[in-house]
Amino acid sequence: MSRPLVIGIGGIPMQCQYGDVWDVPVVMLQNTYLEAIERAGALGLILSPTQTLAENADAALDLVDGLILAGGKDIEPARYGQQPHPKLGSVDQMRDAAEFALASAALTRGLPVLGICRGMELLNVVAGGTLIQHLPEQVGHHNHLKSVGTFESHAVQVADGTATARIVGAAPGPVRSHHHQAVDQLGPGVTATAWDADNEVVEAIELTCSPLALGVQWHPEEDPQSNVIERFIAEIASQN
Repeated sequence: MSRPLVIGIGGIPMQCQYGDVWDVPVVMLQNTYLEAIERAGALGLILSPTQTLAENADAALDLVDGLILAGGKDIEPARYGQQPHPKLGSVDQMRDAAEFALASAALTRGLPVLGICRGMELLNVVAGGTLIQHLPEQVGHHNHLKSVGTFESHAVQVADGTATARIVGAAPGPVRSHHHQAVDQLGPGVTATAWDADNEVVEAIELTCSPLALGVQWHPEEDPQSNVIERFIAEIASQN
């Protein structure tokens, strides 16, 4: 019996209280990511963002058939040559180091990669691009993040004939966003493939250095109507 596909996904470090007595550092991941992976018939493997992972990214990727870079904290601006903006959120340099190593190794070997929100931004920075550190300052509104802890719905438009259109759909319904940063200058070999309705914000990218490497700025794992993760995994299955 052949094994199911294994999808690696970066875990999120945080402090956690549980069992009425424990208050300890943990590595976590929202179930919505893992449930989407399992709906596609694959197994999700959480990769703990440690120095060991940063130093052994290739060895970790030997275990998986594809990689998902999840959402989370802002990326350290020094990684794209900028000073911190006053509205920069908290950063996690260890997570940055581990996921930059994973993304770089995955792109080098042509492993399928899907970046989600922070994960899309990270892919652009890995490729040599930059980020808008505080989006409302540039676009003049908070439509992508009106309240911390809630998701905003808005339309996106997708370029025809792209891998993004295959996986997201040529005319997707409203997507669910929660971000105050966005892609600014595209890195070499990075192509914008979706935008918001006002053409102000890049909503999806693809990287030409790999057969299947893309990112979406929104959170498909939080949308019961979305099957972006499932289609991404189905595309991996069709290539195997």
